[in-house]
Amino acid sequence: MRYSADPVSLLSSSSTEELARRYRRLFSLPSSTSLVAYLGISAVLLAISFDRLHLDLISTLLGLATTFTSTVVLQYLIKVVEPSSIATPRRVSAMILSGTLIWLFAVAAELFYVSLFKSVQNLVTITFGAFLVFAFELVVINGAFVEKTRFAGPLSIIHPTLVFLWSGTLARVSILGVGTGAIVVALAFVFIYKLKAIRTLTNDSAIHTLQAFLKTWAAHNPEELERALSRYSVEESVGTRVIKFETPKKQPTLVLSGIHPGPFFPVGSYNLPELFFEKFDAEQMTALTMHRPGGHEKNIPTRDECVRYAIETASLAAGIQTRNQPADMRGPLLAKIDDFSAACIALGNQALVIVSSSPLSSDDITYSVEGKLASVAKEFGFDVSLVDAHNSIGSKRVKFEIVSDRPWRDLVERLRREEAHEFRVGFAHSSELEFSHGPDISDAGVGVLTFEVERTKWALVLVDSNNANPVSKEEVKRKLESAGFRLIELCTSDSHNLAARGVAMERGYFVLGEATPISDVASYVVKLAQIAESRLSYHRYGIGEFVSKVHVFGTKAIEDFALLARRSSTFAKRFIMVAVPLTLILLILTVISD
Repeated sequence: MRYSADPVSLLSSSSTEELARRYRRLFSLPSSTSLVAYLGISAVLLAISFDRLHLDLISTLLGLATTFTSTVVLQYLIKVVEPSSIATPRRVSAMILSGTLIWLFAVAAELFYVSLFKSVQNLVTITFGAFLVFAFELVVINGAFVEKTRFAGPLSIIHPTLVFLWSGTLARVSILGVGTGAIVVALAFVFIYKLKAIRTLTNDSAIHTLQAFLKTWAAHNPEELERALSRYSVEESVGTRVIKFETPKKQPTLVLSGIHPGPFFPVGSYNLPELFFEKFDAEQMTALTMHRPGGHEKNIPTRDECVRYAIETASLAAGIQTRNQPADMRGPLLAKIDDFSAACIALGNQALVIVSSSPLSSDDITYSVEGKLASVAKEFGFDVSLVDAHNSIGSKRVKFEIVSDRPWRDLVERLRREEAHEFRVGFAHSSELEFSHGPDISDAGVGVLTFEVERTKWALVLVDSNNANPVSKEEVKRKLESAGFRLIELCTSDSHNLAARGVAMERGYFVLGEATPISDVASYVVKLAQIAESRLSYHRYGIGEFVSKVHVFGTKAIEDFALLARRSSTFAKRFIMVAVPLTLILLILTVISD
């Protein structure tokens, strides 16, 4: 095994986490009640500062009225100009509060200076601060709320203008104050236009892309982002393999899809395992989605196409005949190769190899690795399906690569030498037994397939989650063994259904065992295994594979979005390093001017 990772793989595995961190910083706002209180206090302090620390009732009431009026009017007009904007009273209030505090800082700087060196009747920083707030709110409105600068500009004037108008007799207008303020506003326009000049290969600007992400994450409106992603998409032939067991009702069906769940709620194939579960249920099957090789380059960009693919897959799976007698199982065979464990089962000539890095972390397995293993398996007469158990986020990250095929060749050879046995199979699902769990388990729930081979009972556990904490597998294994079962593997579906719905976790989602105690999950799995055990019977099975034409992201979208983020971030940091010191210098010049 090697411990390096290519940039695309690393990006694919961490894209949701990175976006979640940005989302968390942007929208972790105080409560509405707190914001109203903070806004009121800041408006009062600004009014007192304008009047050189004198409390005047009329000025205070005017300050409060103009501040809150600005908030209401701005939020309304932003929605008129751009109905799909993420602007809400709470977010606009946060912007107005920030602008008020900036203005307060500028005025406080002059008050401090004049208290030491001179006496003035009117403050020049009232005028300078108005320009400063205009510049700040232009960047926020144009960057997050309204894409077109010709609308964002006039909207940005509303708050500073309303406040400045009532303070007219308290303000001192000087050529230097207006000039320095105009320079700050010019800097804001330069920043906006430079940011708009940074574009993707599909000619979407950095601001448009940012707002598309914000609308998706904050307002759950993925329309613009899906359109942007669709411009990158390429049509591919994607293979899907299913293994269906004949049972009296809701036939358990292992689904190995070439489509990768993701990228995050509510975009494209984010909830593919849940869609499979829903559409298969309509066909009297229970879909148990397994995580195949591939990364987010195999995401479907739009919700509509993903639904179509799920319906098509369920329909084709329903047509698979369960004609194979339960008399040809080899395994389960367990092995440890370097940092990874492998669980192998063969039904006839169809081999299933499930790989786990638990308790370490690993990146998504690449298609090239599956190809190497398939070549080895073919030499022994097997058609292999490689499954990533996706069941551990640990402190150490490893990458699954077949550097030497010798240990894997030996494993497949051992599987071929295994005698084929009759087997009994049973199944139970969480839809049958109540289980109170947190947001680390999604809508497709928990399923347990039990196999009895040569009087040994085995359990294959499938959970609709996005990965698991490092101790999950061992805890489930321990409790199953105490109940008389051997664990084949604990597998998660890599569902992104709950990814990016909130900011509770820095990575944007909970892994299995973080929101629901893993001991509770393990105990529940044992209950399901025991129910499945009571249903053990010689059920026939069927295996099918079909190819669908679908549009997927492709690696170009991932690489280009990463490049756009890096370029935008680098530009913004460099610009701020120049703009902030320059603004402070302009403030000082304004304050010390006569």
